[in-house]
Amino acid sequence: MAERVMADGRHLARLALNPTFPADLAARLAGHEDPQVRLALSAGPELTEAQRAAIDWTVAPEDRLDVLKWVWRSREDKDVLRRCAHSAHTWLRRTAALCEELPED
Repeated sequence: MAERVMADGRHLARLALNPTFPADLAARLAGHEDPQVRLALSAGPELTEAQRAAIDWTVAPEDRLDVLKWVWRSREDKDVLRRCAHSAHTWLRRTAALCEELPED
């Protein structure tokens, strides 16, 4: 199904936000021309900080972003929240900051 959606070329940002999106297909989108696709791809839960940094994504201070569902669903996991709060990725930090479960440290 992911292959078909990619071939269609529509809804790629939503596809990239899907935590079950196959890594081999995601890698093909890393240099996509649409900044929203790259941003969505860069926020994947399986990526390391180095992999995120390799994707050309930007978030401006005035940009409004939805809560990252995978972070929200993991809000009981203090390690996930800490990792997101310490991330260089703005979207991960913003989502972690919304979680009351975020440890004070």
